[in-house]
Amino acid sequence: MDQSTRVVNKPGRLADMLAALNKGKVNFRALAVMDSDKRGTVRFVPDDIAAATSVLEKINIRHEAADVLLVEVPSQQGGFRKICEKLAAEHLNIDYAYCSFDAGGKTRGGVLAVIKVNDDVNFKFGFLLQPQADWLQNPANDSYSQNLFLRRARLIVGGQVAKNVTFFFETDSPNLGKAGPTVTNGAKIISSGLIVQDAFLSWKLADEFTLDAGLILTGIAHNSLQSAASLMPMPGISICRWRISTPPSGLASPAPGPTAIAARPMRRAVTMPCDQGL
Repeated sequence: MDQSTRVVNKPGRLADMLAALNKGKVNFRALAVMDSDKRGTVRFVPDDIAAATSVLEKINIRHEAADVLLVEVPSQQGGFRKICEKLAAEHLNIDYAYCSFDAGGKTRGGVLAVIKVNDDVNFKFGFLLQPQADWLQNPANDSYSQNLFLRRARLIVGGQVAKNVTFFFETDSPNLGKAGPTVTNGAKIISSGLIVQDAFLSWKLADEFTLDAGLILTGIAHNSLQSAASLMPMPGISICRWRISTPPSGLASPAPGPTAIAARPMRRAVTMPCDQGL
């Protein structure tokens, strides 16, 4: 893994950064500097990536880490060309490359080439299943009816289609297996239909600015930063009993109402008796 930083193109700035890394006992296997008008790009392969990251953060230098290939280049004509041909045969584009300070391979006189291949395109797949169980008391005979179903069943697809361009797609089939209303005689819902929850594309124009477009929950509340998986991560039980308050003197007192018990994954276990007067 290598580190990339941007250093102001002025005398002594690179030396200051290298001095700080040296003070943090960070050694280099390879280093390359590319100039520009105002800032130069410094790429290096440290022997300790964690120590290098810590030093750069302490001196407030932005940095990016990337996975790279360390490939032995034989000391012969066309040695690096053969490596490029092998990568091209696997349809891997080279973003940048530089060499180590000394011979790091087994071939006599050879060096190690640091190669960053293109990894702009990638895809990730996932799913979310959130079960729920309800028990409802019948006030006529004190019996309970139970309801076991999937509150959320979601397919999640995300990834990157180009440099700084990512996408996210999420579907939902809510309340699968939930008992229907009385008019359907309590029949289970086998299919609730497929709903598209999110479908958007993100284009990162700069570190401070990203453009999103598509079907997305707008950021008008803190809850828009939550995923469905974080809504109810821990199991818990909530119990609530409704009681009709005592009527005025001279009137008959009605019987207490039903007790409802619901169990489902939630943020924390809660047992909360609540009496509400009607």
